[in-house]
Amino acid sequence: MLRRSRATDERLARVWWLGVVLALASVAGCRGEDWSLGEGEVVSGGAPSIERDPFGKPVWLKELTSDANQDDASLTSDQLEIFFSSTRDGGIGREDVWMARRESVDDAFEDPELVEVVSSKERETATAVSADGLTLWFASSRDGALGGLDIWSASRASRKDAFDDVRHHPELSTEFDDLPRAPSADGEFLPIAVRSDDESYDLFLAERSDDGEFGAVEAE
Repeated sequence: MLRRSRATDERLARVWWLGVVLALASVAGCRGEDWSLGEGEVVSGGAPSIERDPFGKPVWLKELTSDANQDDASLTSDQLEIFFSSTRDGGIGREDVWMARRESVDDAFEDPELVEVVSSKERETATAVSADGLTLWFASSRDGALGGLDIWSASRASRKDAFDDVRHHPELSTEFDDLPRAPSADGEFLPIAVRSDDESYDLFLAERSDDGEFGAVEAE
């Protein structure tokens, strides 16, 4: 099943880029009439049932910085592995997937490593790792794409193993650019941004069916 939400204003776009999808509110056990996004901003559809402290000041991850671009960072739930896209030296293509580890949340990350199995001579971006760190989602313009950036994934048996089983997901891809974001903690929902022919992005939420596969994207 695939659900669609159109990013018609800055508020909904802000929700997307914070990695929060409105349709996930019910999955997270949210209740109530409104979801507060900040002072003066309220979205209907449910409020998180778990209160969290405000975020502190962002800390610059100098150990992951290079002279090139790095973006689309995604953390495992224990915050010990981080995956991101970068155009830094040492890659294979125009933009590649990199990752770094650390021993504890109080430590700095170790030197980034190229995730070679998911990188190609083309562009890989929009990295999104599952909470357990066993599935890595990304967008790629490599051969076999339906058009633009398609959605791909790679999996591994454990965190000690390398990723393999790189899969193209045509059911989640369109002729335009398709960007996955981090799936829900249970892996049942996958947020996707799809670029339409007018260059704007729309929001989709894919839900796994009984057979464990996601439903197809139907972009208008």
